Amino acid sequence: MKNCRVNITSVVDGRKVDSVRMGKIEILPNLVKLWYEEEQAIVELCLEDKKVTINRTGDYTLRLAFEKGQICDGTLGISGSKGDLQTETTRLAYSVADTSFMLSLHYQLLIGGEAQTTRLRLFAKIN
Repeated sequence: MKNCRVNITSVVDGRKVDSVRMGKIEILPNLVKLWYEEEQAIVELCLEDKKVTINRTGDYTLRLAFEKGQICDGTLGISGSKGDLQTETTRLAYSVADTSFMLSLHYQLLIGGEAQTTRLRLFAKIN
């Protein structure tokens, strides 16, 4: 894995948050693995076969899967309790180059009958 800079823009129910993290990335012909730290957490993102998975471990755990046009199962863990949730992905677009990776995700996070509209744009560039 190589060191990289990760620019992240998320919009959750209309509220925009920008952040920059340092991380590590591995870019292979049919696979991208990205790892970075957040406050009190580690995030691992994997793109393989036009599907994305995000695993977050730390103060809470979150495991999400994304596939365009599909509803995918996930889990959320807080203080030892674990619950199920789903994602419904309306946009999954990406670009992979030798030294960079860009991901654009638009999805609904479905928790107990409630939907949270989320957009995520991520750009990772090898140092």
